Amino acid sequence: EWPADLKAAVNEKAAIISGGYEYDGRKIAELNRDEVDAFCANLKDKKTSIAIAGTFSPVNPAQELQVAQWIKEDLGNDVKITLSHQIGGIGMLERENASILNAALMTIGEQIVNG
Repeated sequence: EWPADLKAAVNEKAAIISGGYEYDGRKIAELNRDEVDAFCANLKDKKTSIAIAGTFSPVNPAQELQVAQWIKEDLGNDVKITLSHQIGGIGMLERENASILNAALMTIGEQIVNG
């Protein structure tokens, strides 16, 4: 429920990728590399920073870490990635929003420092 202009600024491309965990660490679904590759193919010329938010990733961050690795393989090691399990607690919505904002601020912060 973000304002439209803010949503457009920080969420240029988004995808829901198979995967995630239950609250007790049981796997909901396997990751799908093809889904990650397709997402990355849409970003080739527009990559700045990416937020990855997996269901219950604070309980088990393995899938977030794997998706980050695949993204780096597809887009290069210089892509900036925020992993939600490093940002917030168990709550998905808050953690997802904080991760998106963090990813957006990484680019702005770099521009400020370089300026």
